[in-house]
Amino acid sequence: MIVKASGDQEKIAADYLSRRLSIAPEALTHGPYRIFIACKGNDAKGVVLYKNYASGDIEMACAGEPGWVTPGLLKFVLSYPFEQLNCNRITCLAHRKNKVMRGYLVRMGFKLEGVKRKAINGEDLMMYGLLKGKTRWA
Repeated sequence: MIVKASGDQEKIAADYLSRRLSIAPEALTHGPYRIFIACKGNDAKGVVLYKNYASGDIEMACAGEPGWVTPGLLKFVLSYPFEQLNCNRITCLAHRKNKVMRGYLVRMGFKLEGVKRKAINGEDLMMYGLLKGKTRWA
């Protein structure tokens, strides 16, 4: 089940993402944002956060337990920026060392667009982009 987070759920989800991505919670939730939580029963298995919507582009951050990404989840979370916000693209950053996340992004249709060198705690971030109409999931 996928739910839009609200109230206390937002703080819990932002804290979860911040720990998994080694980013301060305030950096994730500065400005307008939307958080979705993938749950199995009452347990959160993954989190997707969208923020920094600007002129048809939106940033996505996500993290989760192994196996949390499903076709239904992909359709749901990608429909938000592409259908509800009418975005042209989604931008997502992934740690260079996080090969699992980078693999998920490529399988979703994201293309590697660049590297932000030493961006987080001296670690490189890989920048991926997904254009509207370039994924089978939305």
